[in-house]
Amino acid sequence: MNIKNETVVFTGTLITMSRKQAQALVFSLGGKIQKNISKSTTILVVGNLQGDLFTEKVSSKKIETAIKINDKQESIKMIDEKTFFSLIKDNLYLLHSNL
Repeated sequence: MNIKNETVVFTGTLITMSRKQAQALVFSLGGKIQKNISKSTTILVVGNLQGDLFTEKVSSKKIETAIKINDKQESIKMIDEKTFFSLIKDNLYLLHSNL
């Protein structure tokens, strides 16, 4: 998948780098960044989430919103941090090989 023209939102804490660094990578590869989920979001990157100490529920409003949108149109891919960085690596490789 090419990150170019994808609209990406992050939720949770990334382990590998800061959210700003990850956003800069997406932007440098031609992707768009949003702070919140909307119908135009195409990828939600899910980092580590803090769970509720009493209910052990681990989620976020962004995930819940993405699920609601996907129930109607299935357009938001939810991926974990490892998958995100694999995608970035593949896109950087493609960019480098096209130079």
